Amino acid sequence: MRFNRLTFSLSLLLAIGLSSCAVAPKTNNSSNTNASSDVISSQPEDSSVFLGDRIDLFFHVEQRDDIQRVVRIMSERLGKAKTTNYQVEAIDDNTIQVSFNGNQTECDLVTKYLLYDGTASLSNSKGTYSRMSEFLSSDREAYYEVGDDYVNVVIPIDKTNDLFQAVYLEAKEMSDNNTGEVEVEDEDSEGEEEHEHVHKAFLYLWYNYVEDYYSYDKINQNSPETYDPMIADDVLMVFDAADPFLDDNNDALRTYIGGDGADLNYAIMLANYFTNIINAGPLGYNVSLLEK
Repeated sequence: MRFNRLTFSLSLLLAIGLSSCAVAPKTNNSSNTNASSDVISSQPEDSSVFLGDRIDLFFHVEQRDDIQRVVRIMSERLGKAKTTNYQVEAIDDNTIQVSFNGNQTECDLVTKYLLYDGTASLSNSKGTYSRMSEFLSSDREAYYEVGDDYVNVVIPIDKTNDLFQAVYLEAKEMSDNNTGEVEVEDEDSEGEEEHEHVHKAFLYLWYNYVEDYYSYDKINQNSPETYDPMIADDVLMVFDAADPFLDDNNDALRTYIGGDGADLNYAIMLANYFTNIINAGPLGYNVSLLEK
């Protein structure tokens, strides 16, 4: 008997809606680099050939004294995310314009990455949760490995942390007792359906988690009376509670994106942004997205 973790992980990620971004098709033949101390940019070798549409985002920074530090941190994050032809510019004392080339999904992911403030959390369907900062490994960063048709995302952790154990063991018990929150139709080793239904339990990695407000019912599309797409948007990854670890050392979480003929490039893009988010520390400033 087996459960196809690859297909489930991707289907959940694809089911989660992303906030809309303004994407403006535009050809930009500029070859400007750092025009001033307020501008940081990166361009491909052939600046006349850009991939995707031109996207402009505007951010409000609360403290004027933080503006140059914010420009620097945002540019560092865009570089790590391998964002195409980005430019970060302080256009006044409180406003930063971020421009880059990409598609709608990349726009949404870049926005979340630039606003992320180190508050990712792990929860189970019962609402038990822990901030990732409590149990992330202090000396190893999250990374991903590319397989034939999937990406393997790995998050090193301190497996002995009490808060992590509380979240994991509660979900593991549900998985062991066949009382998990997700009912699936299992398959035999030959891939043939045996029409046996099992209840899987999962660990949910949240971009942000609000205690006593976020819940599994609000991310479950099979519960239309409680489902909230805005809250569902905050789920980054899921881990099968029956076996969430990379190997027998149990010192790293592992999940899959892709599988069964999925778009491998899309899976790599998701894995790249998500691992960057996990590895990003607190911003140390107050910033918000402006509607323009």
